[in-house]
Amino acid sequence: MKKVFVALMLISSIIWSQEVKVTSKTELAGLQPGSYYYPVLNYDGTKVLVTKDNYLGLYLYDIPSKSITVISEEMGSGYNPVFSEDGSTIIYKTDNYEGMKRYSDLIEYNIYTGEKNTLMKNERFMTFRTDPKTKTLFVKTEKNISSYKLTDLNISENKTGYKFAYPADNSITVVSDNGSYQYLPFGNGNYIWVSLSNNNKLLFQYAGKGTFVTDLNTNEIFEIGKANAPIFSADGKYVIYMNDKDDGNKVFASDILVSSFDGKNTFNLTSSVNDIEMFPSISGNGKNIAYCTEDGRIVILEVSFE
Repeated sequence: MKKVFVALMLISSIIWSQEVKVTSKTELAGLQPGSYYYPVLNYDGTKVLVTKDNYLGLYLYDIPSKSITVISEEMGSGYNPVFSEDGSTIIYKTDNYEGMKRYSDLIEYNIYTGEKNTLMKNERFMTFRTDPKTKTLFVKTEKNISSYKLTDLNISENKTGYKFAYPADNSITVVSDNGSYQYLPFGNGNYIWVSLSNNNKLLFQYAGKGTFVTDLNTNEIFEIGKANAPIFSADGKYVIYMNDKDDGNKVFASDILVSSFDGKNTFNLTSSVNDIEMFPSISGNGKNIAYCTEDGRIVILEVSFE
């Protein structure tokens, strides 16, 4: 009976490995080693945004031409920037301090002209999320929530059909055109890495328990396990994350993994012994995954989900 179980496990592993394939691996050339982290890919994977340690500055790397453009050298500008739907515009924030208080501006940058436009100024507690279904950017500040269509970056009052989520007050807040509610699957606690897929699944990490996906249509919860910096694939069927190991002070190993959204199958994209791979990003078309190494290099994987 034990031999049959092992055989079935091997067959399952082979089938799963055939569903996710890495077809190429490319390290970005012309970047100063040890300098760039936290990549963000555009829709077709031809451009990637990177930043320096502590999210200082924002830089646009064009993969075909192997050229880099300085967008900003300001504090906080490298934290979770967003491409517009057509890739012509980048939205990011900058931080400035008055005493101990942090204020943020929301900036629109045109990659073709280099022009910048301030969408919001001197806001406290600014965070922003995208709704992958309605292609809308939602910006939460201390006082209100604003929305911008990622197609034209005009402020949008038509919020029909939208939904987004963010961590707040030891819970997750889910907001839609029907109102908002607090989601606390494990009670009050530290919820991080919160995001929504385009098929109404909620991804989050709960400190001390692990990473989970909730199907908001059925409220069924699936456990991914230990999965840091998790993101959804473009179709919401998979979760991409880093599986890092540390000794309490320093990370000594990390790979980029893919799991089915229900946590039943897992595939290692990197399986590296020498490199420490961290903080994955996926292109909008789902064909490329970028990550940084601990020593500040940027790597692009071409992948297929079959």
